[in-house]
Amino acid sequence: MQIVMRPSRGARRCLALLLAASVLACGNNPAAWRAHLADANAGRLVGIWNLRLQTDSGSDATRPMEFDGRVGLTLNESGLGGPGSGSPPELFGTYDFDFSRLGFVPGASDGVPTLVARLRGDSIDLVLGPGSAFPVECEGLIAHDSISGRWTMHQRSGIDRAGICLLYRS
Repeated sequence: MQIVMRPSRGARRCLALLLAASVLACGNNPAAWRAHLADANAGRLVGIWNLRLQTDSGSDATRPMEFDGRVGLTLNESGLGGPGSGSPPELFGTYDFDFSRLGFVPGASDGVPTLVARLRGDSIDLVLGPGSAFPVECEGLIAHDSISGRWTMHQRSGIDRAGICLLYRS
C-alpha cells in the first residue's frame, strides 16, 4: 500500500506566490545590472588580453613551463547567468590557448572555447572552459593593464595542475 501526500490547494497557492515573488525580486533588471557593471568597473576589462600561464605544481612541477595565449572579453550586458554557481558573470569571452602543451585539454567542447569572469572589487575570477570536464580557473588582482595571480586546473579528485597566471594588454 502506498500513501501519497499532496499539499492542500492553499499550500500550493502559497508556494506559487512565494516562487513568483522570488522570481520578481531576483528577476533581470537591466538598469540595475548596467549600474552594477559600471560600479564594478567591468568596462575597462573589455578587449583582447595576452594570457601567460606558468606551471609550478602538478605533474610538471619538476620542470616549470611557460605558455602564452590570448583571451577576449566582452560585457555581459544582459545579466545572463553562466556556468557555475553564484551571481551572473560580469564578463563573457573566448580564449585561444593550446592546453595540450600543458599535458591536458579542458574537456569536450562544441564550437568556440568559452570563459566567464566574475569581479570582486579589484579581483577577478576567470574560468576557461567553465562547462568542461577540466575547467581552468585564474584568480588574480587587477592593476592598471594587467592581472596577476594563480591558475588551477581541477579534476574530481581536486587540483591537478597549478601555477602563475598573468594577463596583460599588448
